[in-house]
Amino acid sequence: SQSQLGDCYALGIGVSRNYQHAVKWYKKAAQQNAVSAQYNLGVMYEKARGLPADINKAIYWWQKAAELGHPAAQHNLGVVYIEGTKVAYNKKRALHWFTLAAQQGEIRSQYRLGQLYENDMHNKQNYQAAYKWYTLAVKNGLAEADIALNNLKKHMSAEQIKSAERSVSQWQQAGHTLR
Repeated sequence: SQSQLGDCYALGIGVSRNYQHAVKWYKKAAQQNAVSAQYNLGVMYEKARGLPADINKAIYWWQKAAELGHPAAQHNLGVVYIEGTKVAYNKKRALHWFTLAAQQGEIRSQYRLGQLYENDMHNKQNYQAAYKWYTLAVKNGLAEADIALNNLKKHMSAEQIKSAERSVSQWQQAGHTLR
């Protein structure tokens, strides 16, 4: 497909790496709603690969891919909104996109949600949500989430931990994605 041809040029698989050619093929595929091409085109705009950097165009393409369920695009949108350096800070939008990505097993979003619930909301009730997301990130293999989880436990009662563990168990039983 056109998107795969873009990947070949972007990564130098079977051809010489050529970001301009990759962009050409990603654009063709993205305009036909190829989700991975939309995501990759956003990355090309973000990193100025094969064209000038343009965060607004990167966000445009990530938004399209995110709306079609692409977890890495959802994660990237969460990052730009929570960091607030390239667009206006918007915690509500960041939480929305991180949550959608995390529910699909995107471990970076699971970790970021853990951080947000632990640190940014300053509400002990959210320690249980932080525990849930850190635990899922740990189960998916993210080492830094294990450190964060162990630090978080120091601030939680045994009852809170037990409740949070039930939440993790229920989440998994509901068939949510683990990588």
